[in-house]
Amino acid sequence: MAEFASSLIQSLGSAALHEFARINGLKDELERLKEHVETCKAVLLDLDGKQEQSHAEQNLVTRLKDVLIPADNLLDEFAIQDMINKRDRNKLKKVLHPYSLKKLDMAHEIEKIQKKFDDVEKYMFGLNLNLNVSAVEKTNSEWRETGSYVPESEIIGRDDDKENIISLLRQSHGDPNVSFVAVVGIGGMGKTTLAQLVYSDEKVQNLFEKSMWVCVSDNFDVKTILKNMLKSLLPKEKIDDTLTLDNLQSMLRDNLNGKRYLLVLDDIWNESSEKWDKLRTNLMCGARGS
Repeated sequence: MAEFASSLIQSLGSAALHEFARINGLKDELERLKEHVETCKAVLLDLDGKQEQSHAEQNLVTRLKDVLIPADNLLDEFAIQDMINKRDRNKLKKVLHPYSLKKLDMAHEIEKIQKKFDDVEKYMFGLNLNLNVSAVEKTNSEWRETGSYVPESEIIGRDDDKENIISLLRQSHGDPNVSFVAVVGIGGMGKTTLAQLVYSDEKVQNLFEKSMWVCVSDNFDVKTILKNMLKSLLPKEKIDDTLTLDNLQSMLRDNLNGKRYLLVLDDIWNESSEKWDKLRTNLMCGARGS
């Protein structure tokens, strides 16, 4: 459930939602909503770290779930309304949706969600559970950092999904540029596990000359990503902070030039096309089929 809260925080911080909130005068309301969800996430992380939960703590988790899911549904409503507004502005055929909201309705819906969060937080602090919230407020990258290994014997029911992705990786692409495969979905669906299964598969390892696993998380910084790509490629070499962006680019070209490579970027949240373009420029040095 803490991962679900993380996903919700990322949605609340997206550029698209911020622009929608600005246009509709809801920026302050959504910022407060984000603060509520961040508090819920910290509490859930603390509770997840306990060996056993009391009945009161279990009840608190249920209450947090009951308020986080409606908050997530509300963001879906905003996305629908934003789509309708954009279509109307482009003078396309108006699309009516049974859940579309007018501006005043949106403000009212946020207010109702805020009230639910307030009630849960009052309940939580009234329990005197001595939750160590400050101790769990680590950076998101510390909580979500992932590696490429997963014991395949412990994973069941993902064979078809794995083979579908491997089939995509094996297809020949006419475009000489690197091709991309995206695995998307809400938190907790097993996207990382699926990527780990594909990455570790013997057929995939034989398909590519070079393989890299990079956990990106919240900090989509091109220099950091390039540095972690090199750490994955050259585990025995020291890739330190003294290297400039130009140094990193040169080292990457030396190691990937003309070679067919596989790069997994796990835990991606970035929506900035500018940052993606900057990263993409550095990925074009591999052979066709990368």
